[in-house]
Amino acid sequence: WHRALAVDGFLMFSCLGPDSLRELRKVYAGLGWPPPAHDFTDMHDWGDMLVHSGFAEPVMDMERITLTFDSPLHAARLAHTSVVLLDDVMTSGASMREACRALRTADVAHITAMVLARADLHAAEH
Repeated sequence: WHRALAVDGFLMFSCLGPDSLRELRKVYAGLGWPPPAHDFTDMHDWGDMLVHSGFAEPVMDMERITLTFDSPLHAARLAHTSVVLLDDVMTSGASMREACRALRTADVAHITAMVLARADLHAAEH
């Protein structure tokens, strides 16, 4: 980010935290499954990393947003709508493909899939 920011520039970002997906994690644990996602970094750790990498005076804040649904596919009334999927880091693409499949099943009219970064699986093999 340093290369992209001017001196005294402003950086704002959003991310999931350790409390994210806790209900889903509880269900997975109850079924004896592995966690549904990696552990998310605590905002205080993000602040420490920003200071360590040269950013001055990071301000960290959190907002708890709770979504509830009658049914995962019916909840958002997705039929005949447009949906944007955003994946922070794509590895195999399996999650994105499965999300698209579920949205097509829900009769979504248009799906736009965006990826912020793609993991180089071949680099890990060498």
